[in-house]
Amino acid sequence: MPAARENWVDAVKGGAIILVAVCHGVQGLFLARLLPFHVLWWGIEASVYCFHIPLFFLCSGYLWQQYGRSSGWQGHLRATLEKAWCLGVPYIVFTTLSWLLKTICAHSVNQPPDRLWHDLVVAPVAPYWFLPALILLFFLLPRTRGVAGWSATFSATMAAEATFVAWEGTVWCFPVQAVVRYAFWFAAGMGLAWSGTEFFRRKAGRCLAAACTLSFLAGAAITSAHGLWWHPTWWSCKAARWGLGVLACPMVLAWAVGRRRDGLLEWLGRRSLPVFLMHTVFAAATRIGLTALGVRTLWIHVPAMLAASFAGPLCAMRILEWMRLDGLVHPRRPCAARIELSKEGRQG
Repeated sequence: MPAARENWVDAVKGGAIILVAVCHGVQGLFLARLLPFHVLWWGIEASVYCFHIPLFFLCSGYLWQQYGRSSGWQGHLRATLEKAWCLGVPYIVFTTLSWLLKTICAHSVNQPPDRLWHDLVVAPVAPYWFLPALILLFFLLPRTRGVAGWSATFSATMAAEATFVAWEGTVWCFPVQAVVRYAFWFAAGMGLAWSGTEFFRRKAGRCLAAACTLSFLAGAAITSAHGLWWHPTWWSCKAARWGLGVLACPMVLAWAVGRRRDGLLEWLGRRSLPVFLMHTVFAAATRIGLTALGVRTLWIHVPAMLAASFAGPLCAMRILEWMRLDGLVHPRRPCAARIELSKEGRQG
């Protein structure tokens, strides 16, 4: 019998996808000159960026280690190819769709498109870059058979993160940057699969989460007050981003693990992929449409953008299912749409 679904993973993904959609929507309003620059808002947004994407990598690493079924290099290669298919198809489809829409509406979008090959391979665009980055991490970080193997993997990713932080002003190509910047979070999720989440249910875990919350808020306020977010090549800025992310993740994990019932966030977390793939398309279309009608009031743009970011992808997914085209989002529908919980026994 399959085990019960781990709702804390869905809660984390649901909360993270809300933050992703809100931040991207507000960035679109700012680039369209509908939202004036404000230090408070951009300090909050920069602080959120320290942990909302790392949370996705952490959850992916946890599920990869906890429920993956690869054994040996052949099994690992087969599992990686399956992940490449499941993530590569929606990546190619929706990156191409986004590029076509930007090309057709070149005079209305905030950022005109580059060549398709450039957006697909050389410098994947937001938010789709996450998918090829995840494929790279699946390939480079195989499941470990013991804590010692994980410790070696985590140490290597820690060294890669330190290199990224210390190498000031260097422009990294996409594959290298994706690995050195996010492998740490993926490996941390793998470690969470070994240690378990029971710690966050105990008093010590809750106290640690409270301390991390206070430290995160203080660090975000100090970093914003000193304007470090606007100096992205400074090593101190990179260190601040990483350090705040390390503080924020236990805070979010303790909150998610401590949730007592399945709610809206868990429901949204199970549907995070279509929202992730399509929220920018629907938010941009809403912004362009309202602007074309002469509407520039934020009190209309913001709720319309938020509604479109979530309702649009979910409705589109239902239409794709009705047309039997949901394979564009979930190429292996039963396997990709739900977590496979036939957990194999650990070795080592």
